[in-house]
Amino acid sequence: MRKLIVWWLIIFGVIAVIAFVAGGIEAVGGVGVAAVISFLIMVKQMSSQWSGVVEDIQEKEVRVGGDEESDGRIETRLMASVRLDSGKMKKVEAGSNWRIGDRVVKERGKATVEVNPT
Repeated sequence: MRKLIVWWLIIFGVIAVIAFVAGGIEAVGGVGVAAVISFLIMVKQMSSQWSGVVEDIQEKEVRVGGDEESDGRIETRLMASVRLDSGKMKKVEAGSNWRIGDRVVKERGKATVEVNPT
């Protein structure tokens, strides 16, 4: 996780410098807000851990991107329903190699979910 934080600092440092050169000190504030939001999302993803068994996989259409001028685009994604070891259900985006019955594990400190085929 330390390596990821170092990369995060480098990337947002470069963005802040570019924003300062292009738009002055006012633009750096916006980069700071984006950096804080990005950091919170990264910490949440990296700190979670769970494991379970894939019970269902479905295609789902999701809207991606967009802003006040456009609605973005629709993409089809594979979504898996995972029965966690605690008995609860969790919906996650499935990998292309996931199959019903596979055991999936999300370890703390990692951003990816590992699949153990049955």
